Amino acid sequence: MHYPSWRQQLVRSLHLHRSKPEAKYFQVASTSLKGLPTLRTMVFRQFIDDTNLLASVTDMRSDKVMHWQNNYHTQLHWYFAKTREQYRISCHVSMLAKQNGEIVFINDYKPSFDKKPKAVLMEQWQNLSPTARGGFFVPAPKSLYKADDADCSALTTMVIEGSDSETSLNSEHAQDGQEPDRKAHATSKQIDADANYIKRNPSPYFVAVLFEPYKVDYLDLKTNPHTRQLHSLGGTEENPRPSESVWTCVRVHA
Repeated sequence: MHYPSWRQQLVRSLHLHRSKPEAKYFQVASTSLKGLPTLRTMVFRQFIDDTNLLASVTDMRSDKVMHWQNNYHTQLHWYFAKTREQYRISCHVSMLAKQNGEIVFINDYKPSFDKKPKAVLMEQWQNLSPTARGGFFVPAPKSLYKADDADCSALTTMVIEGSDSETSLNSEHAQDGQEPDRKAHATSKQIDADANYIKRNPSPYFVAVLFEPYKVDYLDLKTNPHTRQLHSLGGTEENPRPSESVWTCVRVHA
């Protein structure tokens, strides 16, 4: 597959910043139900196979899910400090989640790709670290914090990570001269079973987010004068994917 030049540039930027975990963070916009702009940082997970779809994940209970169900237009902002490059990517958002036992799109926009929705969602879930998966079993975002929430989070971490966390706890007791908790050790198999079950069964609050670009504004601040390119997919913003759609690129003044 021939990828558009903006994607090739983005892959290069990510590669040059591969030692910087924060290089995978980008800012994402949405419009609230009151029509107000909102912004947050999300993590780029991967491109979906041989497509230009950018994948991320979120919690079903977060505000942006409702925003994108109401309006699936968004823009991503990415800045790479080492290479002094900026990407502003206009996209349509689609979201996948489990509802009534089926993996389905939960908003109106459905992108084009060959992979089955279930495979896409499961790949994103299983690629998360155990700690990241645990974040989908804690109280809802913006819910009031209660004193016993810390204990709930500790228990969630043990179940999600499996017996390694329990072994670590026993090791700490042993270093303190205390007798390891035999009862806890006896439950390690159950903890592992729970962790494996969770890895195979995503949280009902887990959402795979797919961004399908239709316009990319690229800026290179290293050059003098600065290099700015506008990449556009054929068609209109309302329907950017006609059957003969191709990416075009023009250089403009910064």
